[in-house]
Amino acid sequence: MMLFRTRTSGRLFLVTMFAGAAFPAVSQASHQWARVIGGSGNEAPYSVQQTSDGGYILAGYTSGSFGGDQNVWLVKLDSLGNISWQRTFAGGSGSESGGLVRQTADGGYYLACYTPALGNGDEAWILRLDSVGSVSWQKTYGGTSTESIFSLEPTSDGGCVFGGYTRSFGSVDNNAWAAKLSSSGTVGWAKRRYIGSGQQPSGYQLQTRTIAPDGSGGYATLVEVQSPGGGGSVLFQPLDSNGVISGTKHLISLGTSARPRAMDRSGDGGWFISGIVSVSGNGDDGLLMKLNSTGSPVWQKHLGGQGTSYFLDGRSTPDGGYVAVGETESPSDGSSDVWVVKFNSSGGVEWQKTYGGAGTDVGRAIGRTSDGGYIVVGDSGSFGGAEEVLVLRLSPTGEIDTSCGGLVETAAQPSADLSASDSTSFTSSVSDTAVTVVTPTYVMNNTNGADTTLCTSSCQVSCSATVPASGVVGIAANFSSSATLVDCGGAVAYSWAFGDGGTSSEQNPAYAYAAPGTYPWTLNVTAPGANACSQSGSITISSTAVPDLTGAWTSVKKKKSKVNATFSCQNIDLGEAASFTVKLYFSRKSTLSKKSKLIKTQIVSSLAAGGVLPIAFKATPPNKHKYLIAVVDPDGAVAEANEGNNTIVRAMP
Repeated sequence: MMLFRTRTSGRLFLVTMFAGAAFPAVSQASHQWARVIGGSGNEAPYSVQQTSDGGYILAGYTSGSFGGDQNVWLVKLDSLGNISWQRTFAGGSGSESGGLVRQTADGGYYLACYTPALGNGDEAWILRLDSVGSVSWQKTYGGTSTESIFSLEPTSDGGCVFGGYTRSFGSVDNNAWAAKLSSSGTVGWAKRRYIGSGQQPSGYQLQTRTIAPDGSGGYATLVEVQSPGGGGSVLFQPLDSNGVISGTKHLISLGTSARPRAMDRSGDGGWFISGIVSVSGNGDDGLLMKLNSTGSPVWQKHLGGQGTSYFLDGRSTPDGGYVAVGETESPSDGSSDVWVVKFNSSGGVEWQKTYGGAGTDVGRAIGRTSDGGYIVVGDSGSFGGAEEVLVLRLSPTGEIDTSCGGLVETAAQPSADLSASDSTSFTSSVSDTAVTVVTPTYVMNNTNGADTTLCTSSCQVSCSATVPASGVVGIAANFSSSATLVDCGGAVAYSWAFGDGGTSSEQNPAYAYAAPGTYPWTLNVTAPGANACSQSGSITISSTAVPDLTGAWTSVKKKKSKVNATFSCQNIDLGEAASFTVKLYFSRKSTLSKKSKLIKTQIVSSLAAGGVLPIAFKATPPNKHKYLIAVVDPDGAVAEANEGNNTIVRAMP
């Protein structure tokens, strides 16, 4: 069971999702398009993300288009790529750069960049924005020299962590730098990291390229290490919740110069890293590495031909693979194009494509979309007189539409393995940094940049799939789907793959597995003239039917001091549950404590597969008790498919 907090009109609700039940995958539309956005000057993007309303937010810089120096540029697009609003931010008379944007749980944004506004060199500049891009607060963070910022991620407490480098606080060369901010921008901790014990040896340059929550309250950091001789290595450093190095550090050398650029958690708990590697005879190639959960290298590959190729960003994919974006020199016209490569979980290339025209086009950032496709941003010199932002909304296989013509081409850059050496015994140190925090004067403007539609698909297919989370060997599991067409003609075709070699072209097949295991399933829905709509997931097959007990608070009402509530106990798997107990509590917190009060104990003699048993009560909660908590089978009397979904919490009205 997973609990998600949402806020509506200032009131707290808890939404309960059951892992063992059959739930429909969200209906997705496969609408692709390509646009160019910019003004009369030069623009370039650094980050992009799909937003909770189905649109997109991108950030970068603009220079000369809207007056003044180079400024940070933020653009909100709707789901079809139309500009909803845009903002520029200027912190002073100098030039701002960067542009990392991440949406927050309340629909607002964190925007990270750097500015020379204070005259000490560049400072990290963090802006907290509301849902329409207006500033809630903004502050700079730094020391007496230069700071830069490459990564930012919101945290569960409403704050954020960011990483980059600093030349302040006693460092001469670049030291890796990371900081944790509260929701109001107060520094929780800020630390620099360097090779060595007393001080970093002269000439070494370290930069935190990615900082990401590790799922256990700490963070994983990807650090680029450049030695005085020009060689580059990959440093994986785990941090605890206070920014202190914890766990095993790994300094990974590939026998040549490596420049890591992005890291994302893989489905198996490890990490994917993408970037740039210099390979003898090839020049720069795209780098892809796989680390296990503790940071040890599993495999590493380079991809590219005789020309320049590299990756600047990437994201893990739900099927256990990875998608990377960057630049490669096109063999067809000799110019550089945006390059997107989809890898499987072992680093094998599933597909790769280039996007662009006769000028220089570079892919800067990529995000996953809710239908299994991708949103890509890059800078382009192919579609106007200046450098502009190219935005690509891609299908799960990298396609846009036949109307794109030569914009999309299939690439064929070869891949090869790399060898790696992993050092865990080197000296690496961390020290606190006394950060100067300033609220600078800034100027925010609305802008009126032009945008051009290069191509767009008119035929759209939306699809959904409903698949049980579990099943039993030899008993047919029901797979069902639906599809909706917009501006399409012809018949819909369904293609199921069940993960064990079995397939079906039926819309709603029933399929029996022959052996226990967890099987990845996929559904592709197609129509003439449309890109496929895809859904995927997994089903776990056991050798015998077992129950899975959980439930939901289906009715909670308060009248004066009394609470009337109904808890619906549920068996969401295939086996019958024998005798067990359900206990209902009032609680001050969302977890049980000594001050929680037991309201009712219900003994259940049995509950069939799929069965629901309502348990109602009326009671007066003690003072300061704000939550209802149900605990199903607290004694563990029933062996279940999932023992982790037996506690269900609901806030009282």
